[in-house]
Amino acid sequence: MREEFEEGEDLNALNLIYFLYRWRFPLFLVLGVSLVASVVFSSPWFILPKYKSVVIMYPVSTSGISKVLLNEINSPQQDVLEFGAEEQTEQMIQILNSNLIRDKVINKYDLLTHYGLKKTDRLAFTRLYDEYNSNIEFRRTENMAIKITVYDTDPQIAANIANDISMLYDSTKSVMQRERAQQAFKIVETEYIKLQSEIKAMEDSLTQLRKLGVYDYETQSEMMNQQLAIEIAKGNKTGIKALEDKLNILALYGGAYVSLRNQLEHEKKQLSFIKARFDQALVDATQTLPQKFVVNTAYPAEEKSYPIRWLIVLMSVFSSFILAVIVAAVLEKMDTVEKKKPGRQISTSRSPVSRILNFDPVKEIYNIIPEPVTVNLESMENYFRSVSILKLVMRWKLHLALILVFTFVLSIVFSGKHFIAPRFKSFAIAYPSNVAPYSDESETEQMLQLMQSGSIRDSVVKRFNLIAHYGIDTLDPLWRSTLSYEYGENIKINKTPFEAVMIEVFDTDPVLARDIINGIFDAYNLKVRALHNEKFSEVVAMYKRHLDRKYADIDSLERRLMTLGVSYGLVPGFDEQSREIMRAVLRTGGNANPSSPEVVRIRKSMEEKGGELVYLVSRLKADAVVVSDYQKEYDIALMNLDRGFTYVNVVTSPDIPDKKATPVRWLIVVGSLFSVLLLSVLAIGVLENTSLRNVSK
Repeated sequence: MREEFEEGEDLNALNLIYFLYRWRFPLFLVLGVSLVASVVFSSPWFILPKYKSVVIMYPVSTSGISKVLLNEINSPQQDVLEFGAEEQTEQMIQILNSNLIRDKVINKYDLLTHYGLKKTDRLAFTRLYDEYNSNIEFRRTENMAIKITVYDTDPQIAANIANDISMLYDSTKSVMQRERAQQAFKIVETEYIKLQSEIKAMEDSLTQLRKLGVYDYETQSEMMNQQLAIEIAKGNKTGIKALEDKLNILALYGGAYVSLRNQLEHEKKQLSFIKARFDQALVDATQTLPQKFVVNTAYPAEEKSYPIRWLIVLMSVFSSFILAVIVAAVLEKMDTVEKKKPGRQISTSRSPVSRILNFDPVKEIYNIIPEPVTVNLESMENYFRSVSILKLVMRWKLHLALILVFTFVLSIVFSGKHFIAPRFKSFAIAYPSNVAPYSDESETEQMLQLMQSGSIRDSVVKRFNLIAHYGIDTLDPLWRSTLSYEYGENIKINKTPFEAVMIEVFDTDPVLARDIINGIFDAYNLKVRALHNEKFSEVVAMYKRHLDRKYADIDSLERRLMTLGVSYGLVPGFDEQSREIMRAVLRTGGNANPSSPEVVRIRKSMEEKGGELVYLVSRLKADAVVVSDYQKEYDIALMNLDRGFTYVNVVTSPDIPDKKATPVRWLIVVGSLFSVLLLSVLAIGVLENTSLRNVSK
């Protein structure tokens, strides 16, 4: 059986059992040492136990108080008790991961000291944030809830941190939204106060017209025409003269009175509309509602959650057993190879334990090498097997050691700051705000597209003089392509899995990396505002043109009505005036004389200009309605043009990094050593293969 195993035949169950039996003492020794070591090193003296606390909560469907509480009856209602959907859940995760919450938790619990870090350490905050992220986890459950998991060596602190984070989510989101709501409130408040002052000025103008005797144009006109017909019938010239004077005043100021009255009615309706918006904005700016539904609050854990000691022991023992079996198999293979070599016999009288304890790899491998070299072309197939590679490495150990040392030194030197300038990374995460998609894209995709646009890139390049900072020669005909490449390599803008936008900036100056991100936000706000203002300006200009034309038409109509009133004695109350004249002509109005000069004059005026008067009055009324509608839309467009919004909600603001992001020096060194070692072994194999072929010839 032993011979079969040693000849390398199939390793069946009996062979494996026999193999393990023969190596039972070394394996028991390894397993015993592994068991003791794993028990010792997984104890609290080496690994501090951590306790876990969990909070589970749902986001709300909407956070706008006025939308759910102050909506009009006929408008779509949103339930204040409704749970949020996927979009709100993703936003909640992004806000929980923000530095706004992280910094508050760190400051409240002094986590820098709690985690055993020193403020004087150059990388103190980088290590602090790594510890924070490793001990505090946010993830979405399969039921669309958010699970906050906190690990800490103190169970009470773990529970407190988890509960505080859930409360900080409320305050953080409320602060972000209140800042926006306060801006909106100021805009609406300005419009509200402005409209109130305009209404006050109109009421003052109407008061002055009333002092002149114009109280209610239509009623006065009707009553005066009736009385004028009566006085004409009586032949009372004094009464006729007095009424004509009053009618002249009506004709003079009646049009202005009607225009002011109609405009005042429209402005009061608009004031009611603005007042509703003012009340909503006031509620949003001053009141808050909880932003979450807490399903499970955290409590101090009674049992540690980390480390799982039995699992560490089990995995350590199992790994040690597997590794020991592999090493034993390699040693068995080496023994088999030795026995097959002619001219050299290695004593096999020693037990496996003694062979392991007294094993000298250099001596044993050199004993395996035959002298002189015998040529066997078939042996070249074994050069890259594990034993052959090990022998190859041992024969060339000095050369390989020299090459690796040389590579190590060169990789250390050439990865230093004198050859590769270290770059620092600053990043920020933001959501779009106050924007609407142009087509089928989302607001986040629109924000991403604008931030990647050439105009924002050019604005950032010009503001921070990145051409000189990147060392680009503008005399080079390809300098624009070089600039675009450098900008794309150092500034990366991508969408996160939570529908936010992340901006990452790499730069040799950590302060400049932070400033560039803020510059991108500023350029984005200006770009969106310019796009919006361009369209709002077109709308404002359109309504302004229509209003100017309509006001000009109304002025011409009022001037013509004034002419009809002064020159022909016709006032807009044409129906009443016509009725009284007909009563006089038909002698149904008392003692009215149809041949009276006044009756004849007004009758003639009505026959000649009556149709024009009716047309002018109807046109004036229709234009007043149109002007009222245009004025409302014009005011809304003007308010949109002057609103001065910003268009980003910054969830994680950029910081000044205290640790370089590139190059990763240890990775360069390890990669260089591994690559050179692999290349060297391949080259040595080729050389030895060539040498053997030459000898065989």
